[in-house]
Amino acid sequence: MTGIDFFFPGVWVHELSHAVACVLGNVPIHRVEVRPHSGMVVHEQSSVRNSLLIGFAPLIVGSFFSILLFSISKSAWEQSPILSIALFWLGFSIAFHSIPSHQDVANIPMTISLRLGQLWRGSASWPKKLAKSGVYFGLWPVAGIVSGFAFLVNLTLLTRVVWSLALAWAA
Repeated sequence: MTGIDFFFPGVWVHELSHAVACVLGNVPIHRVEVRPHSGMVVHEQSSVRNSLLIGFAPLIVGSFFSILLFSISKSAWEQSPILSIALFWLGFSIAFHSIPSHQDVANIPMTISLRLGQLWRGSASWPKKLAKSGVYFGLWPVAGIVSGFAFLVNLTLLTRVVWSLALAWAA
């Protein structure tokens, strides 16, 4: 067991949030794998909207549940310090793994490029092609900023720890 295995429950929440986002977006899932260090949800190609939802699901879901657990942990301290510590650890584990992975965010610009290519090869009218292209081009900088954020946070374990503690402080 390595030190990172200590945070294993967060991997479950991370991958399950991807899977739930797939189900909500009607994106077929081929396989869900969860291992102590990582996991993956293999699914069909999706729309840009669903790609954004699937890619950001761990950040949204993980942040929500970790802040909830941190809040409950704070209020439980007086009654049961052991329960409070366990809830804090669970919240920390979820926050630690709430950051989208490099692959999570790489899927977003890849989907935008794929859909843009399909749009221009398709039979849609020119005004529709231009309008949708504008939306897709507008999403690229957003995808780039989020990719940069995920890249920086994924550089070291320390940045994940800082993110997790920031969520604990926010609770």
